[in-house]
Amino acid sequence: MLPILRASQRRLRPGSRVAIVSPSSGAPELFPHVHDLAMQRLQSELQLILVEYPTTRQVGATPRERAADLNAAFSDASIEAIMATIGGDKLPFLDSGMIAKNPKPFIGYSDNTNLLNYLWNDNGGNFELHPVSEFSEDEQSWNDAAWSNPNGPQPSPRQASTGRHLHQPDRAITSPIWGGNLETLNWNLAANQMSSAAYVFRTLRNAGERGLLAQFSAVLVGRPKASNIEIQPTSEQRMQYRQEQREAILKAFSYYNPDAMNAFDVDFGHTDPQWILPYGGMITVSGPQRPIIAHFG
Repeated sequence: MLPILRASQRRLRPGSRVAIVSPSSGAPELFPHVHDLAMQRLQSELQLILVEYPTTRQVGATPRERAADLNAAFSDASIEAIMATIGGDKLPFLDSGMIAKNPKPFIGYSDNTNLLNYLWNDNGGNFELHPVSEFSEDEQSWNDAAWSNPNGPQPSPRQASTGRHLHQPDRAITSPIWGGNLETLNWNLAANQMSSAAYVFRTLRNAGERGLLAQFSAVLVGRPKASNIEIQPTSEQRMQYRQEQREAILKAFSYYNPDAMNAFDVDFGHTDPQWILPYGGMITVSGPQRPIIAHFG
């Protein structure tokens, strides 16, 4: 059984050395202009020292080679945090004993749910996840030459946020966080970024049949992403899609955990901007007062 890991409470500062890894695929080799712009911003705006590994820009690297990079980053005492360039697989060659002895923050989302479940990290301080006033969800092609410009391409169009939607906000709950990208959780249990309401319900129903949904006092649902590079729905279609998602989730919990509090359209996940959550750490959802507080430490 893997140990429950506790991340170091060191905070990044100018001059901190940060590992840059590609746990899933070497996409930076295919889209170097996008990757280089991200690296330039991390260096110029945060003054971080970035350390790339052999497979960071290598398409076709084997799982053993990608795992070797992660093992090396965790074992190197000079590395203070690890950032993933793209989604991450659960790799079979990770050294869990060594990683448990060398905890440090790992930053990634989407398919990195695999690695976050493996690491189960938490790391100091409290941070309120304020609702954003506007967000974007429309994708831009990584082949766009504008990524080579110092400022990158024009930002995606923004749309007004309708705020959060809370179901049964009658109490305050503080509890550890578990979860992640729905489709990746489905892999772990055995939704993509634009899962149908039926897919969402069936995935949660399957979790409910295993007794998982009954274990949660509260549920945070990221704002559903309602567009992609190929599909650009109207505003009305996007609103309908999100409403159907909420209804599917409430339907599943009405069967398997009707007393759970549900908070919808919390700003984490695949829309922009995104709040960072301390995976495996503590979070407080206060229904009557409505704030959501992430406890880093």
